[in-house]
Amino acid sequence: MSALTLTLKTPPALRVDASGIAPELLYGLTSGEVARLTLSLGNQSVPVGDLFAVTGDDPAEIHLRGVTGKFDFLGRGMKRGRLNIEGDAGAYLGRGMSGGEIVLSGHAGPWAATAVSGGRMKIAGDAGEGLGGALPEDRYGMNGGMVIVGGNAGSRAGDRMRRGIIAIAGHAGGYAGSRLIAGTLMVMG
Repeated sequence: MSALTLTLKTPPALRVDASGIAPELLYGLTSGEVARLTLSLGNQSVPVGDLFAVTGDDPAEIHLRGVTGKFDFLGRGMKRGRLNIEGDAGAYLGRGMSGGEIVLSGHAGPWAATAVSGGRMKIAGDAGEGLGGALPEDRYGMNGGMVIVGGNAGSRAGDRMRRGIIAIAGHAGGYAGSRLIAGTLMVMG
């Protein structure tokens, strides 16, 4: 078995809800079946195969190649496995993640690692505002797990964080750790 690899054909003009791309959602599917799954592109549904060339067959390790910041919700609700993202991620990277590992080679958009309760996330570049924080409808921010950022983070990193670890190699924007309840927020810039 080889890793399931999705290589972007052409960057989309509209935002994509990529929450259907997570290891536990693709177990038992062939590459042809994965290509026929649909994602929301703006107000339309498009097959994964229209956006990506799909190869490999092992969803325990998924490689996304060439993705842009227009792909939101990558790794949403992830419970196991590994998601390697070559490129940038849009908003809500790893939202609700409880296990597994996400490795991003580029930058993450706003609200990465919200509602995370476990697992591990590595962001090589910068992270947008609200990293590991709480969305308006959430009572708490990050509640477990670990996030490592190689660059800077935007404002409100760790807002209402309950548990877990966030390590930022660069600088953090204003209100970092605001309303932090517990957990660890390290800013080394």
